[in-house]
Amino acid sequence: MSVDLTKGATVELVKRLSDDIRTQADGTKAGSAGAAIRNQITDLKNAIESLGEAANIDVYNAVNILGTDGNFEGFTLSANTWYKAYAESTASVENNILTFNAVRQYGSLRHSFPVIEGHKYYFFATAKTTSPTAYISVNISDPFVRIPSDGEWHYLSQIYTGTTESKTFCISDSSNVSTMQPIMVQKCGVIDLTAMAEQGTEPTLSAMNEAMHIVDDFVIDGFIFVKHPTEESILPYENKKILFMGDSITAANLNDNGWCKYFNAIMKPSKSVNVAVSGATWADSENTVYDGNPSTYNQTNNTIGNQVEKIARGKDTSNPNYSHVANYDDFDIIIISAGTNDGNTNFNADNIKDALVDMYSNPLPYDSINRVSNSVGAMVYAYERLYTMYPNAEYFYCTPIQAYPAKKVWGEIQHKGEVMKETGNYIPVTIIDSEKCGIFGNHEQYNTEGTDLMDGLHPNAKGAEKLGMYNANAVIETYLSRE
Repeated sequence: MSVDLTKGATVELVKRLSDDIRTQADGTKAGSAGAAIRNQITDLKNAIESLGEAANIDVYNAVNILGTDGNFEGFTLSANTWYKAYAESTASVENNILTFNAVRQYGSLRHSFPVIEGHKYYFFATAKTTSPTAYISVNISDPFVRIPSDGEWHYLSQIYTGTTESKTFCISDSSNVSTMQPIMVQKCGVIDLTAMAEQGTEPTLSAMNEAMHIVDDFVIDGFIFVKHPTEESILPYENKKILFMGDSITAANLNDNGWCKYFNAIMKPSKSVNVAVSGATWADSENTVYDGNPSTYNQTNNTIGNQVEKIARGKDTSNPNYSHVANYDDFDIIIISAGTNDGNTNFNADNIKDALVDMYSNPLPYDSINRVSNSVGAMVYAYERLYTMYPNAEYFYCTPIQAYPAKKVWGEIQHKGEVMKETGNYIPVTIIDSEKCGIFGNHEQYNTEGTDLMDGLHPNAKGAEKLGMYNANAVIETYLSRE
C-alpha cells in the first residue's frame, strides 16, 4: 500500500480490500490475512499522524476537547472550547461519544477554528441521529452536510475554502422542536489541506476520505476506522431538476440574499431554473394577458399564471406559441413562492370548491378556473396546468414570510398562509409554511436593514439563509418520509 501525505506529494491509495479478505480478517482478526490488514492500517495511521506533526495541522476533536480520551493521538489539539448557540441545549461525553441535544430550531454546538484565506480545509465527523434535519457544517451552512436519519453511524466530510479569519465547526439541527432527536458524534475535526500540500495540489475529497477510511470497523491504538457512504452515494432528494417560480424574494435566485442559493447548497440539484419575477402575484387582474413574458414593467401581466405560460411555450408542443426550450424539458421538483404582493381579499377559502368543480360537481378544465382577483383559483390553475407538462414532478407552494408590520399589515400574512394550507388539503401540493422560517417581523426595520430583512420586506443574506434552509428541510422531509 502506498500512503504519501507529506507536503507537496500526491495521494496514492490502494483500492479497498475485497469482501473475502475482510471476511477472513473478521472476528479474531488472526492469521496472515488479519496480520496484513493490521499492518496496512498501522501504516496508514502512522502516515496520518506524521502528517499532523510535520505540517503543524490543528485537528479539532470533540472528544479530546471535552476532556476524555481521544481518537487522534499525535495531532495538535485545540485548547479552545465548544459553545452552544442556545444555552438550553445540552452536550455530554460518555464512552468517547459526544451527545448533543438541541432544544430550539437551529440549535447548534459550535467550535471556532482559525482560517487562512484561500486555504482548503477538510472537515469531517462520524455521527448518527434519527432527526431528519441534523447536519454538520462550517458556519451553519457553508458548506453543509446532512446526517442521515437512519440511526446508523455515518462518516461525513466536505472541503471548505477559507474566506475569513475565523470560522466555526457546527453540529446543528434546523428542525422544529417536535422532530428533534439527539445527535451523537464519535469524532470530528478540521484539517488544513493547503498546509500539507502546495496550493492547487491539495488532496481531493475522495482521496482524503479514502485516506481516513481504508477498511471498515477496525480499531488500532485508538484510531477508529468506520464504515461510511461512498462518494457516489446520492441521497433521495439530491440530484433533482428544480424549477423555482414566484416573486422578488425568489427572483433573487443565487445571490447572497437569494434563498435559492442556500436551498441548492443543501439539495445539490442537477439543474436549477428560476423564472420568478419581482412584483408577481398569484391572482390575475381583469386585463391580464398570458403573453409568456411576465415582467415588472407590465404589472398587469406579472402573475404566476403568466410564468406558467412562459414555461408552457418552451415545453408544451400543443401551445400555439411553442418554441422548444431545452431547459424546460423536465423537472423533478417545482416550487412556487408567492402571495406577498396579492391583496388579502384575494385569498378566500370559499373559492376552493369553485376552482375544482362546476355546479354539477364535474372537474373543471384548468383553463376554465377563475383567476381574476382569486389567488386560490390561481393556485389550483398553476398546479393543473403544470401537471399536464410535468406529471411526475413533486409540487411545493411556499407561504409568504413575515415582514415589518407597517410593510404588510399584521395578520394578512398569517391569513394568506392559512388559506394556502387549506387549499393544499384539496390539491396534491405540499404547502411549506415559510412564515415559520425564523424571520420575525417585529425584529425588522421600515425601509432599512434589520435582523433578517434588508428593508422590512426582502431578506438579507442572513434571512435568505434561514428561508433557504427551512424550505429545503421541508422538501427533504417529504422525500425521507417515503423511504
